[in-house]
Formats: sequence, structure tokens, C-alpha cells
Amino acid sequence: MKKQNFTLVEKGKLTPNDIAPKLYGAFSLSNIDDLQLLENITDFGNAIEPLIITKDYVVISGTRRLAAARSIESVKKLPCIIKRDLTKEDITEFLIVSHNLTRVKDEVTVAFEYHTLSKKYNLRQGVKGEPVKEVLKLRQSLVESSEYSDSSIKRVLDSVRYYSEINDCEEKESWDFVRNEVVKKKRGVSNVHKSLKDLVHKKRNKQIVSELKVSPIEDTFRVYRQSSIDISKVIEAGQIDCIVTSPPYPNAMRLYVQNDDDTSSQLGQEDTIEKYIDNLMPFLKQCFYALKETGTFWLNIYDPIIDGEEIGVSDEIIARMKRLGMKFIARNIWFKSNPPFNNSKRPINNKEYILQFAKNTHSYKWRDDWYESSGSFFHDLFYGSEDKKRVLKCVIIPHPNSSRKNVWGGIETNVNNSAMISKLLKKHNLHLSHNAMYPMEIPLVCILSTSDKNDNAMDIFHGLGTTGIVAHVTERVYHGFEVSDEYATLSILRFNEFIEMYSAKKNDAPTFT
Repeated sequence: MKKQNFTLVEKGKLTPNDIAPKLYGAFSLSNIDDLQLLENITDFGNAIEPLIITKDYVVISGTRRLAAARSIESVKKLPCIIKRDLTKEDITEFLIVSHNLTRVKDEVTVAFEYHTLSKKYNLRQGVKGEPVKEVLKLRQSLVESSEYSDSSIKRVLDSVRYYSEINDCEEKESWDFVRNEVVKKKRGVSNVHKSLKDLVHKKRNKQIVSELKVSPIEDTFRVYRQSSIDISKVIEAGQIDCIVTSPPYPNAMRLYVQNDDDTSSQLGQEDTIEKYIDNLMPFLKQCFYALKETGTFWLNIYDPIIDGEEIGVSDEIIARMKRLGMKFIARNIWFKSNPPFNNSKRPINNKEYILQFAKNTHSYKWRDDWYESSGSFFHDLFYGSEDKKRVLKCVIIPHPNSSRKNVWGGIETNVNNSAMISKLLKKHNLHLSHNAMYPMEIPLVCILSTSDKNDNAMDIFHGLGTTGIVAHVTERVYHGFEVSDEYATLSILRFNEFIEMYSAKKNDAPTFT
């Protein structure tokens, strides 16, 4: 070890301080870092980093090293740097943190030190004075000396606060939960933060929604506050002309809202893809029950990437739908112009599938008379010029040398922008817990292509009602199923607001035959 100005002190004379365990936790052989520390001291004896102690032998920095050495009989003395101007009474959070800046820490520990200093020294806006400046400087040094950003530390602090609000628990329990998720389970702080933030919004929304009594301002927009696992009480067999729906994403990619607090039973939270498909199929059977012989079923499916492999959920669903008696018409690709960035060892996944099914390949409705009235609204959605019969495409591939971007393709959109919905909900002090919505172009193309005015359209996973809004605007009767009171209410607020805006701007909107 490096030569330093230290003194060997008998370990029996050394006393740990009471503050460090509260900051960094007690020494435990169940902690892999502590176990490694014990092995190092066993192998190298006194050749460890010196402890920093007061003149009365109280440890300022190195309480874990002392705890490890105490369990090793062969180690009699430990190297120590003695601060001759300090005693036990001088040991504070400030002193301990300032002597541990170079220590390697996880981001939860850094955030906890940051929080401890803020709480201990009452570091709030407007408080001034030289001592406060010193603590503020130390707090900032904590972050700068670590590998973590200010925003990452803030997300940890917010996560602790969110957990306390959700569970109405003591602060220690909240820190233990976040530390377990981030340090032991190796979940990213951003993911933990988002999950807890969504649950906080759910809790707040639930209270507000329970006091709201809203209903759609148009009776052709029908929302059934029930699961779509059995729709026979409100929908007759063979009643629906067009179904457009998007189930929850598989493999626990998002956390969806339920009326109870148990998320483990939610569709999409299964621990295997097989279980996800098994649980999804009873819902899809309801679509077979409800669909007319002339009807079409459009299913938006995302194929997840797990350990770098695209799993192929859509292939299995197609196979099972065929066994159910459905005919598979087409695998339409929804191409996203601006997918979320993901730096992984594979191309960016900028697509989702819109699977098209019918009961009969010869009798389902197929309308192409609306193409001519679409103008430039759908850009390169069609194949063929205006003086020829135009045909709807099923996939889009961007062409790097074309200003038109799409040489051949189908539905191209940006990732859905939820800013308007968030702004609407804030009027009612509500928050958007997730934004897993497809844009309006998706159900618009599906509904216009395979149904007529006054036909019945349906979405078995209603959510925020995007399909329903499109169905209403195109003069269809809409039936939506939503198990969450929260999302049923939010969707009605959204629909009513949209209809009021749409009515005012109806003359400027594109019209379809």
C-alpha cells in the first residue's frame, strides 16, 4: 500500500460513530461489498486504507473496515490517521460525508447523503449564512465527485417521496424499497421513478375521479365500465362491423391502471410471453363472438425485444386466431418516424403491427371510395396516382434518396403526442399515467376502409378512447370496454373536449365519404 502518515492503533481501542450506519447501513456479510472487504483484510492484514479517527479514537471514516477487522482474530491493529483537533463531540453528518467523497457509492447512497445533509442543516430556499454555504458546497461536491447526474439524484429523491405517498409509510421504508429496487434488483433509476410516479398519479386520480360524474355528450359514444372478457351482456353476437384495438404491451413493458392495487394480475404483467398470449386469447375470442360475417378485426400488436431477440408474439397470435376460426388478411406495418431512442446491439425497433382478420375472406367489407376525398391528408398512404385507381398500401419503408420519403408503404406516423391530453387533464387536476396510445391515423384508416356510416365500431381495450373519437367523427356508433374507472372517466373528458373543439373547427377538417 501507499506510504502514508498513519499510526497503528489496537482495534480494541477504536469506537465506531453512530451516524455512519444511518448513512451507509450496518456492516453485513450478506452485502457483497462487505464480504469482499472482509476477504481483503483477511488476505492482507493491516494493509488496508487507513481509518480516520478523532484524538479520542472514535472513527470518522472507516466504520465498516473496523467492523470487518473485529471479526478477524489475527488482526490486532489497524492503520489510522488521527485528527488531533477533533473529538467525539465534533462528529457530524457534515464531517462524515466530507471524509467519504472519494468512496465508491451507488446513486441511492449518494442521494441519501444529499438528503441527509439537506434535512439535517435545513437547506431550503431562502436560508443564508456562511455555514449554509459550506453545506451547500459539500452537497454539490457529493454529486460532482460521483458518476451520477443531478437529474439522476433528483429521480431517486422523488422516488422515495412517491413511495411514501403511495404507501403512507415511514421514510426509512421508502429508502429501503428504492435501494432494493436499484441496488439489489439492478433496475434503472428512471424505470423505478416512472413506475412510482405513475402509481402516485393513479392514487391522486382515483380520488378526483371518484368525485367526478361525467357522461359522453353524444349517445353514439358508448363506454362500458367493465372488462371485455365477457361482452355478451351488452353486445349481441354478430353485432359489430369493425373492431380496432390495442392490448396492453407484453412482458411488463408498461404498468397499466386497475381498480385495485394488485398489478400482478394485469394483462401484460405476466412473467412469460406464453402466459401473456394465454391470457390475451379469451379477450380476442370476444371479438370473434361480436364480429359480423362482413366485419373486420384490426389488432395492434407490439413484438417485444427480450435479450436482443424479437420474440414473435404476432406470429403466435395469428396462429391461434386461425385455430379460433378467423381468417388472417394482412400484416400491416405501422412505421414510426420518431421511435424512442435505444442504444442496443440491433436496429431500432420503429414499427408495430396492425394485424387484419375477418371471418370470411370473400364477404368482409372493403371500401376504397374514401380515398379520393382524403386529399393530401394521408400523404403516401396509397399506391397509384389520382388519374388511376388508388390502392391502400400495407407497409412503409423510408427511402434515403427520396424527398417523399416513402417508396412503398402503408401507415406512417410520429410517436403519439400526448401534450394536448395532458393539458386537458390538468384542468381537472388529473395526470396522464401512461401514454401508450396509437395516433388517430391508425383507427381512421381501419374504420374508413372496412365499415360504412352508422355501422358499429368497437374497441375492447378502450383506454383513453382514441378509436371511439375516430368512430364518432366518421359517423359510426362506438362501443368501448374499459375496466378502469379512472381511464373510462378520463376518456369521456377527452371525448367531450374533442367534440367541442371539433364542432368549432369542423369546416376546416378533412371530410370522407
